[in-house]
Amino acid sequence: MELLEFLRLIGRYRTTIALMCASAALTALALTYVLTERYSASALVLVRPQEEMRLVGSGSDKETLDFPLPQVVPFEAMTRTFGEVIRSAAVVEPVVLRLGLDQPTVETVWWKRLKTWTKNRLSDAWALLKYGRIEEQDPTEAAVETVQNFLTVEPTKDTYVFEIAYLGTDPGVAAAVVNAAAEVFVEYNWQLYRAEKSKGREFVGEQLTESEAALARAREPLRMFKERNQSVLLERELAAKVEALANRRAELGRTDADIASATARLAELRRSLRPAPSVVMTAEIQDQITEQLLATEAELRGLQAKRESLAGSIEASGAELGSLPPEQLEHSRLLADVKVAESTHEFVKKSYDEARIREAESVPEIRVVSPAIAPVYPERPIKILYVGTAFGMALAVGIALAIVLEYLDQTLRTTDDAERALGLPLLATIPPLEP
Repeated sequence: MELLEFLRLIGRYRTTIALMCASAALTALALTYVLTERYSASALVLVRPQEEMRLVGSGSDKETLDFPLPQVVPFEAMTRTFGEVIRSAAVVEPVVLRLGLDQPTVETVWWKRLKTWTKNRLSDAWALLKYGRIEEQDPTEAAVETVQNFLTVEPTKDTYVFEIAYLGTDPGVAAAVVNAAAEVFVEYNWQLYRAEKSKGREFVGEQLTESEAALARAREPLRMFKERNQSVLLERELAAKVEALANRRAELGRTDADIASATARLAELRRSLRPAPSVVMTAEIQDQITEQLLATEAELRGLQAKRESLAGSIEASGAELGSLPPEQLEHSRLLADVKVAESTHEFVKKSYDEARIREAESVPEIRVVSPAIAPVYPERPIKILYVGTAFGMALAVGIALAIVLEYLDQTLRTTDDAERALGLPLLATIPPLEP
């Protein structure tokens, strides 16, 4: 179909097309006043990974929400974790109770009451069709489900900031829900942090009590031995050898712990090189993991060599001290036991002090940097969008209808139509006569 012919076609049906476009636009505009307006409010939350203060060791792993934060874990994964936590009942239910969203609201406008009644009846009818019966839902559970459906958490690209947003029918309520959700989430995170650190401090405290008891048990036989054998004293050189043997035994224990830690880290890095199919790993991240893997393997080999050296030194020192008289040998053994117990107690004491410092930390890792404010205009429905979409669809349908009607209409309007229909050449035309 040529352009000129197409324009003539549109011109013949312009009234129908114009009426369809106008009615569709007016209907869409009226629909925007019937649909429930939704207001969007959002708040920005900062995740601040922090280094823990350590008195023992030199680890540098960051933690967020008390979960490890290695470099190979993308921030989007943490944000999805935050999103699931924020949208969980553990956070949403306190928000609902704090704001009183489970309390019934009484509409003062008659058409709003009718709308609410109709919506409830349709919901009951749908439940009846699905389950065959209608059950009364708890108001708190219904409010929690509603908040969960309209509460979202989205990350901000290349930052440690994520956005909590909520779509509500009231702008003030939308802002209040977002701010309350952020506050409850920070409180919930802090409670988890404190509970975990308190549990860790209590566990180390139990170890400290056991180490103190072990130290007392090690010192008591040495004290009794000295009381029985006051004349048995070790020479200064021999005492130094006994102390060195005890120190090497303590160092051997710490080396075994370091080997176990390095082995665990090595296994974790090897698992990271085989990510799940849903995880996309860039070449840069893979290179970082490989570099860490090689460094950990080298560290593990060094620790194993150190352990072999310590074990050989301890065996040689033990053989050297084994030639002592029985009294001196017993004295050296008891003294070595005390040295090992003292070293273990000192290590556990430092760990306990570190646990107390972590428990006393008052700066949370997650904080609200930009609270939500009540929006002035709704997020939806956007009137121009509805009207424009309806107008465009009506225009397309009107043009399609005009083409169909033109195809079905067999009226001969031009000489070309007559020649095509009859298959005969046109000889003459009769001009219209003036009355």
